[in-house]
Amino acid sequence: MLREHDVPEGANIDLIEHIARFGLERGLVVIVEGILHAVHFSEMLERLGGVAQHALRYGFDVGWSLADAVERIHRDIRAVTGRTVDE
Repeated sequence: MLREHDVPEGANIDLIEHIARFGLERGLVVIVEGILHAVHFSEMLERLGGVAQHALRYGFDVGWSLADAVERIHRDIRAVTGRTVDE
């Protein structure tokens, strides 16, 4: 949207945080996804985690296969809720 390269303290980081915070403050489910380099995005994601009442956070190393990532999500959901994804 901003045609900005991934740079530290970029306007795109502020925009993502603003939009996510808007939803979180209204009790909405918010998903922030993409290739978010920890060096640039970690502080913003930590701040968002602080305003989310019930946050499930997932981060994935791009070296993982999709199948491994999906299995890990399912395992985490089971650990938090005691249920499977299909229930």
